[in-house]
Amino acid sequence: MNCKRWTLCLTLTICWIASGTAFAKERSVKQIRSLDDALSWEVPQSPCEAPKDPRIASGGQNFDPANPQTSSSYDLDHYTLSRFERKMKRWRKCESRYRERLYANGMALQRVAQQASAEQRLTQEQLDVILIKVAQVKLILNPQD
Repeated sequence: MNCKRWTLCLTLTICWIASGTAFAKERSVKQIRSLDDALSWEVPQSPCEAPKDPRIASGGQNFDPANPQTSSSYDLDHYTLSRFERKMKRWRKCESRYRERLYANGMALQRVAQQASAEQRLTQEQLDVILIKVAQVKLILNPQD
């Protein structure tokens, strides 16, 4: 009987911890659900920092990042280059997650603006603020536009 109680207690504890971490992750990202949320939301800065290329950091004058095959070779070991590649992979993944969250927030801004506009609860100034934020998101997602 003690074994069953112990198992039940352990299972409940694990479920409680798992739900707490899921709740903490959900609360860390501000979700846009209302007009007030949309008006107070600010475009977040990217938390990702691009790693420095060791070929440039080592003082390589003839290194061209756009065309590494034609550039001069440098005395960099395999470990340094593979570490740089792993850092680049982490950076790309971080940027991808940042852009996904930014896209979702931009869509939520548009949805809230459309709902509030349809219900006649949106003034022109509020609409301008939301549209500026949507334009900022689009500019970050598509820098060519």
